[in-house]
Amino acid sequence: MWADGFANDDEWQHVDDAAAPGRWTYVNVDLNCTAAFRKGPLGDAGDMDDREATDAVIAAQLDEDPSELSPLLSDGYFLLGEHRDSGVEHRQFSYTINDVGHFIAARAFVAVDYSVHVSVKCVGTDVDSLAGYVMSKNWIVIEPE
Repeated sequence: MWADGFANDDEWQHVDDAAAPGRWTYVNVDLNCTAAFRKGPLGDAGDMDDREATDAVIAAQLDEDPSELSPLLSDGYFLLGEHRDSGVEHRQFSYTINDVGHFIAARAFVAVDYSVHVSVKCVGTDVDSLAGYVMSKNWIVIEPE
């Protein structure tokens, strides 16, 4: 699950939650970047492993074919826990078209039917830089069953 690192950050403001539970969004004070978070059930992953399911989550968010998108994804990590001294592997993808940058990072946990992802969208600024900041301020917490 996500820990909300922007709850007390003056540089980011919470905007209305999405219609579905487990989704929320922040906008920066310059109003040129948003960070949208999601956590919740993964859904049918068939016989996929965590990496394949993670690639499928990103592909679904981008409305792309997972087999075509997977070679374009790179590895990264989400910070783990409040002390943020370790990480959990994730997959990520970013692109910029006409000064609008998009970044998405996700992780699926097939064994527990759960996934998390964050999408960052920026206009007129370096999306990878802002995504790095977003990821440094927000971490995931893995709770024992």
